[in-house]
Amino acid sequence: MEETKGLIFDLDGTLADTLPLCMISFREAIKNVTGNMPSEEEVAKYWGYSEIGIVKNLYPEKWEICFEEFLRVYQKNHSMCCELFDGMSNTLELLQRHSIKLALVTGKGKDSCRITMEELKIKHYFEHIETGSETGSIKPECIERVLKCWELSPNQVYYIGDSINDVKDSRKVGVKPVAAAWAKTADIKLLQQENPDFMFYKTTDFYDWITQGLQKNKFCTE
Repeated sequence: MEETKGLIFDLDGTLADTLPLCMISFREAIKNVTGNMPSEEEVAKYWGYSEIGIVKNLYPEKWEICFEEFLRVYQKNHSMCCELFDGMSNTLELLQRHSIKLALVTGKGKDSCRITMEELKIKHYFEHIETGSETGSIKPECIERVLKCWELSPNQVYYIGDSINDVKDSRKVGVKPVAAAWAKTADIKLLQQENPDFMFYKTTDFYDWITQGLQKNKFCTE
């Protein structure tokens, strides 16, 4: 097996507990514009789309106003998750200190991604940042763009994400899936059924795995 030379991270539910923030902000923003609050099920049905895609599907006739209100509410509410998951900052610093290639591939749109990256102060960790599409999930294409920029083969890279689609999308392009099961929103049983290469229930276990990999030269900077 080739040495690992790069790690690609998901954002929501992987680096920070932002999924509840997204849900609350969608429901609040749409109610502010339309007077009607959508159910969690109505919103969650479109997870995988960027925020523009979600509001276009929910309220196509008022999507522009809903989207602008979402960004306002999302920024206002971001203090709900003002920190990374415990230990994630140390993990990113460790990887950066050892010059491991890092990228971010998220289904979030560019505007909400920018807000979160600024609030969490993590943009500087990532060499490449790929965001989502209003037409649905494009993570496989985004991962492939990162691989092309890095000039790495898929089996030299891990993708770390919290959903079963993250595992499936990783396998579509041949990168090695790591399941992040430390968020309360992670569906552990479904993740287990997908049989990822590695699955971690605590961020401390993930950090230990990274540390051991560096000590055993399983991660390469060249």
